[in-house]
Amino acid sequence: MRHIALLKEPMLQEPVESTNLALHKTYKISVPPESDYPDLGGELTDGIYGTTDFMEASWQGHSGKVDRKVIIDLETPSTIAAIKANFLEDIGSSIFAPDMLGISVSIDGENWSEVAVLDRLPACGSEAKLVSFHWSAAEHGVPDGAPVGSTIYARYVKIHAIVNVWLFMDEIEVWGVAGKQAGAVELMPGKDQGPETDYLRAGEATGGIRDLMLFYNGQYPNDAGNWSAAQFLPYVAYVDQQGAVQEWLFDGGVFLALYSDKMRSFMEDPGAEPSRMEDWQWYLNKTFYEQSGDAAQLNEAVKQAKAAIGEHGYKMKVVFMIPFPSSQQMEFGDVDGDGVSENFCDPQSGQAARERAIQWYISELNAKWEQAQYAHLELVGFYWLQEAANPDDLALLDFTSNLTRSQGAKLFWIPYFNAASYYKWNKLGIDAMAYQPNHYFNAGTTADRIEEAARMAKLAGSGIEIELDERAFQQPALRQKYIDYLQGTIAAGITPDVFKAYYQGVRTFYQAAYDADPRNRQLYDWIYDYVRGHLI
Repeated sequence: MRHIALLKEPMLQEPVESTNLALHKTYKISVPPESDYPDLGGELTDGIYGTTDFMEASWQGHSGKVDRKVIIDLETPSTIAAIKANFLEDIGSSIFAPDMLGISVSIDGENWSEVAVLDRLPACGSEAKLVSFHWSAAEHGVPDGAPVGSTIYARYVKIHAIVNVWLFMDEIEVWGVAGKQAGAVELMPGKDQGPETDYLRAGEATGGIRDLMLFYNGQYPNDAGNWSAAQFLPYVAYVDQQGAVQEWLFDGGVFLALYSDKMRSFMEDPGAEPSRMEDWQWYLNKTFYEQSGDAAQLNEAVKQAKAAIGEHGYKMKVVFMIPFPSSQQMEFGDVDGDGVSENFCDPQSGQAARERAIQWYISELNAKWEQAQYAHLELVGFYWLQEAANPDDLALLDFTSNLTRSQGAKLFWIPYFNAASYYKWNKLGIDAMAYQPNHYFNAGTTADRIEEAARMAKLAGSGIEIELDERAFQQPALRQKYIDYLQGTIAAGITPDVFKAYYQGVRTFYQAAYDADPRNRQLYDWIYDYVRGHLI
């Protein structure tokens, strides 16, 4: 695949009498735009250019469904010298121009050849802006060994862009001359989709974890976030209906929390006050408190399972969350002992303050881990709690990745469906990502959502998340959604060695494991079968 970095605005060097061959030509889009921002008829080739106002009729808006492919029919094989595509970026409105654009051509509309993959220029600021991608034969050359300055001979042009929350596109231009000029080359059919992609497999990148269970241990009513060894046991190992340990189940667990005892949020939540240093300290103390802390209780559960199974060298792999230092927090606390509370809002020093907070937290966690000396657990990494990677937070994420990697730890992430920057997770310093389908939480989705999410995960090269909660005991529609996950992911080629995360509310599988109702117990038995790669 030819990646071309647009280091400067290329000069379009068209042949004599070159015209925009795409003007008023017909095209097909792989997925139609959203009804609020429709294609009113030929918008992409009508010669009318949108401004920075996304409400203008010249823009068409797309959301979801992974990517968009636009195929333009030039009506006759032509000499193509340059191709240009125009997009809008308005970060405040969650409209993102693609990070790269794939361009392919074809003579017959069936056999395609890749021309180039264009990387966009870095952009500063969050103000609305126009983003254009240009390919020029004279500037960039043509594949297949044709000399620089040659042109391409084709009838159909395809552009391919990834959707990141919202994608707004406008004019696509194809500059050249109808018919074949001297020097025009017909490209050999071949790959036009970029590199082959696959799901993320358990291995070095995942710290060896294949099935990662989410253990929520924050503040909940009735102290539901406080765990005991007995509650951990049916996660560590599969237990039969009498509660006897049979064999290992989830090989990894991530400790995470949404709220502290003061009900301040550990992630960006507009409806809650952002967490402070005292909240982060509360969480560490709760998780690592002597023999009764949540980590110690998991350690005890693994010890008990090892005694029953007889595999005495086994250790369960664990991951710990990194709370998100919200840029709205002005009084976080003094993490470096200089007598000044960290202000994450400060435009000059806020970024450095957020970095100090994360560095302090990881240092404190490592110290508590070393002191605890858990004999049956292995610390393999940290979890980036914020479920989207917005532009303002990318520098902080990069800092965190460098920090964790310097300690030999992995950085995990589980973004929500179509979250900002989900598809470029491995370029953000994330080591392992599981993608959320969010089918369980959306009454308007059908089983097709699992197929779509699996396709998005495969295209991104990530794993996937399985989702349910205790409502599945009482609501048949949610029980069916759970079944959709188990059946749909296997149908999509997600095998046991693919990295997976599991959301289950707080303790749904524990409740199911010991429920006297066989239908409720089924929820637990099914996940055991699923982890083993068996269809339910």
